[in-house]
Amino acid sequence: TVDDAEGDAKEDKQLVQEFTISADEREFDPEEIDVIQGALVRITFEYNDNKIYYGGLDIKCDSCDYFDTIQYRKDGKPDTIEFVAEKSFTYTGYWPNSGTRKATGRITVVEE
Repeated sequence: TVDDAEGDAKEDKQLVQEFTISADEREFDPEEIDVIQGALVRITFEYNDNKIYYGGLDIKCDSCDYFDTIQYRKDGKPDTIEFVAEKSFTYTGYWPNSGTRKATGRITVVEE
């Protein structure tokens, strides 16, 4: 239908922003990222295993529903999240067993 074709065209034209964040207990690099409101955002978290306590490092979105807890992977593979940018948020690394807060990062949504 015409509506379906228009929807497909809108998806094809949606801005896609992709980032890679290096994650360990002390920092996320980059620590802050600006994304454009309405953009489809893909963020890949790559873990610096040599800077992570043997218990691992989970990443949680602070007061948002963009993603659930990203659990540390000891297999060396990165984790990727995807969302449409609507509001700014922070995310924090935690030791899984104790819940101890570690590094924090921020995603800021800006108007185009």
